Amino acid sequence: MRKIPLKHDGNTDATYGDGSEYIANFLSPEQAQTSYQLVCKEIGVDPKTGVPLDETLLNPQDSREYFNRFQKNTDGTNWFPMPHVTGHFGSGKVGMIGSQSRNSSIRDHPEKIKRRVPFAEVPEINRLRRQVEEYLGKGDGWIRRANINVYKDGTSKLGAHRDGVHEGEFTVHTLSLGAGRHYLVECTASGAKTQIVLKGGSLNLLNSTTNETHTHSMVSQKGSCKPRISINFRR
Repeated sequence: MRKIPLKHDGNTDATYGDGSEYIANFLSPEQAQTSYQLVCKEIGVDPKTGVPLDETLLNPQDSREYFNRFQKNTDGTNWFPMPHVTGHFGSGKVGMIGSQSRNSSIRDHPEKIKRRVPFAEVPEINRLRRQVEEYLGKGDGWIRRANINVYKDGTSKLGAHRDGVHEGEFTVHTLSLGAGRHYLVECTASGAKTQIVLKGGSLNLLNSTTNETHTHSMVSQKGSCKPRISINFRR
């Protein structure tokens, strides 16, 4: 597997950072398209626009209250709509544990997510979870949770951050569905940047070493860009 150059089109497997891996064709194009449609249906998102089909999802009393729509300014004073929508699935507590995002998080907002949706309620997400586990050589249940980000277009973004890693967790496994988006990785020591197109059907394996030595972000893109869904499978 070759080392990624400063810009990578996402069409071939490669490594980046300190040993992290990018698998270009984890899903076939046909499977990636089918999974995108099924996941959109399971989480209640219009596959053409990336927008929730039912605006009652904003209601904290709604049964699909796993959508996360607010985050806090770094000074802790003001809440504002997130530039992407997040849902939480699997088991365990909801929250951003140990996150080092420059944008802070959603811990205290009254409309924060109330629960994780069990994998049994989302069969396609659960099937993809098993496919990732099998690829990694792990048994059923090794992946306990999944966070899903929905980027409706090129204006939806995620600022530079490091992921919060639980004790004993080595890698964050991110499956991309839908449109390809630019993923920017920056070395905190040297400032060197690497840009990767995370195309639909790819699997990104961000290891703990790269997570410690680099930040990563989903940058905004000018022009037309269709919706993207990322599924972050975690221990």
